[in-house]
Amino acid sequence: FTVEIGDKVKQTVSSRLKRNQYSQNHEKTRPIAPTNKVALRIEESMINKIVKPYFKSENNLLNETAADCLNIVVSRCGLMGNVGIGTIRHDTFKLLSSIETEIHGLAETMSVDNIDTLSSYLKRISLSLGYGMYTSSSKNNTRILSFNCDSLMSSLLSLFDRDEASSFLNGNEESSLNLALSMWLTISSPVALNERNAGKIWSLADDTISGVVTENCYDNHAYWLTILVHLLESTDNATSLLPTRIKAVTIASEQSLASNLINIFVNCKDQELKSSDRGKYVSDLEIFNDLSIDEPSWFKRFHSFITTQQRLYSSSISFAARMEVEGLLNCMKLYRKQWCSYQMLKRIAEEQNPLYKKENALPPSTCQHLDNWLGSLDEEEAAEIEEDVIVSGMWLPRYLMDSLENFGERETKENEEQSETLISSYLLEWLLCLD
Repeated sequence: FTVEIGDKVKQTVSSRLKRNQYSQNHEKTRPIAPTNKVALRIEESMINKIVKPYFKSENNLLNETAADCLNIVVSRCGLMGNVGIGTIRHDTFKLLSSIETEIHGLAETMSVDNIDTLSSYLKRISLSLGYGMYTSSSKNNTRILSFNCDSLMSSLLSLFDRDEASSFLNGNEESSLNLALSMWLTISSPVALNERNAGKIWSLADDTISGVVTENCYDNHAYWLTILVHLLESTDNATSLLPTRIKAVTIASEQSLASNLINIFVNCKDQELKSSDRGKYVSDLEIFNDLSIDEPSWFKRFHSFITTQQRLYSSSISFAARMEVEGLLNCMKLYRKQWCSYQMLKRIAEEQNPLYKKENALPPSTCQHLDNWLGSLDEEEAAEIEEDVIVSGMWLPRYLMDSLENFGERETKENEEQSETLISSYLLEWLLCLD
């Protein structure tokens, strides 16, 4: 290699270009955490060369990246430098305060023309406070920065109390206010959710996600699935610290959000869920490191969330699963969805509550089968059989009723002949019937 050092040109070999050289027998040691001096240099370089020049850029890609870099500085280095005017900490707080002031102003005079601007500001402040886009999320940024989320939360709740505010939540684009609000509620709820505003925060979260589901926004497959899991985890954890009487205020929104989560899970196409792209937003290095190379990023987080909710006997997830019981049964034939679907269906079965009312228990296909079965029976036997079938129809999902009625008539396609997932689904269906 040729190396230029000032006016001189020297020749060197590749091994001399390495910062550290090891012999084959040398035992490598784990890297040491940066000293205070190194951390201060990192803080100064990133704030002065990346964050300050691009944080207020009109280009969303640049300003969001700058906000994520600010998250790195705060969460990894801790802003350990001096305090006062002209310091890195002061410059950082000025940037966030300027964005906060802009949001307060927009909240007072909000119109459809300002949606993109408000969305951009909310994303930047959420990313700075630790939401995580291409970086690991952080729960400590608000504490390190001594940032008070209460005032901003109050302004936003007041804004969305207005009747016309519902038109702002269209859910059509990735840059929509729906996404920005989801990010803000996720990052701020742990510190801003309290007894006075819990109902309003849950209601706003519900309206935000319902707008997305209503518009059928599955273009980014598991994108919204991951966003919603992150939001539910955050708000649910914050609410669990409040008195239990608050549950009466939030339960309707909790159930609606959980239903939207399961709805997105059921309706996402299987081929889209196979994507191993870790995608944009909601990074979590701990989760990523624990994933195998073929696992998509949504899988670990959703899997973990459902496991936790099942362990806590979450009434909201059980309610949502009952609303989507037929769809979850269809999902059991899909490899990525089978385990989570079965866990939710098993919980429904263990609750021992009928799924349908007596007058709506039987689907048309079962009624047709029942007419054929009763044709050759006397009146007493027919009445008993009919009662048994109706009771079964009240307790069993219609998908399982149909499977049982046609158990010996299933046709297996050639490409499904050796499918372990399909065979497993038949066994799991039988176990659900027994439960």
